[in-house]
Amino acid sequence: MDLNRLRSYRIQLEQPFYNSNSLGISIFDLFMTFFIAYIIEPYVRVYTKLNRQAYYLALLPLGVVSHSLSEQHTFLNGKLFDNSINLYKIIMIIIIIKLIYELNNSFYVKNNQ
Repeated sequence: MDLNRLRSYRIQLEQPFYNSNSLGISIFDLFMTFFIAYIIEPYVRVYTKLNRQAYYLALLPLGVVSHSLSEQHTFLNGKLFDNSINLYKIIMIIIIIKLIYELNNSFYVKNNQ
């Protein structure tokens, strides 16, 4: 099975939820992001001093930023930078708020030890 075929299976938050029509976030890419992050977690977390939740919450916003800087047009970036309000923006806002909370909590705990 080639990489393009693996990347063709996608999931999105609107119907059709699961498809192979290049509509949505690639399940393979999302899985590989979290799998690689899991493998390098012990090394990165020691260096960045992030707690586990903050580390994994940061993956999606960092992915959006890295794809934007490299001018790679992805489904998620298209939804996030669209002019209309959609579920992807709401979820990303919740992730960023939770990430800020986790970062503040992480630094607060470390400063009070």
